[in-house]
Formats: sequence, structure tokens, C-alpha cells
Amino acid sequence: MSASIYSAAQEEVAHEFNGSSTFSSLGLALYVLGYGVGPMFLSPPSELPSVGRNVPYVVAMTIYVLISIPTALSQDIATLLTLRFFQGFFGSPLLTTGGASLGDVSREPNKPYAFYSLATFSLAGPALGITRAGFSTPVLG
Repeated sequence: MSASIYSAAQEEVAHEFNGSSTFSSLGLALYVLGYGVGPMFLSPPSELPSVGRNVPYVVAMTIYVLISIPTALSQDIATLLTLRFFQGFFGSPLLTTGGASLGDVSREPNKPYAFYSLATFSLAGPALGITRAGFSTPVLG
């Protein structure tokens, strides 16, 4: 959701930081770049029996939430863009390792339903994010 919610606010970001819309679109691009790079570093530890799945989830989600605070309060575009990359980086293992976690905890006859639910909610998040931002951005700025 945090990837798509930014796209509705790109014009506001450009206006807030006195930049162009092309420059403000880097926030989404860097988020997606972090989202692509993050799983290469943060998902493999979940396959180690000594680490398990919970440790990477908790660490990544904690850092993601903590990074969201200075992202929302950033005063310049360089800080915003840097933190958007790290949001994507630390937010990515939650979705990329989700299928493996469902495979671990689901019984064989229920796995199709579990994976269907994962796919549905993974696609619903970005759709709801841009809808929510479309309503809240004009009101809240």
C-alpha cells in the first residue's frame, strides 16, 4: 500500500519541495528499487533453521515502521527519496517470504486457499492505497 499511496501524492510532493513532477516520481521509483533489492538480503535468513521466519519479519517490519516516521516528517527531497528507498528495502521481505510462511503452516488440502488469500490481499493493498490517497491527499495535503 505504501508504494501506491505515494503515486497519488506526487504532485503534492513536487509542490512541497519546489521540484518537478519528474523529480518527485523518483520516490516511487526508489521505493520499487528497494523493494527489488531488499529480498536478496533480507529473505534468505528465513530459510536458516536457527533463524526461522519470525526474526526477519519482526526486524524488517520494526525498521520499516521506524523509517516511516522520519519519511513523513522529512523536510527536504533528498531525505524523502533516501527514506523511500529504505522503506521499500525493509518492507519487501514481508511480501516475498509470505508464500513460504503459508507453505510452512498450511496443511496440504488448505494450501490453495491460503495462497489464494495471499494473492488477493497482496493485490488489494495497492488498489486500496491509491484509492485512499486519492481521497485524503486533496483534503489533508
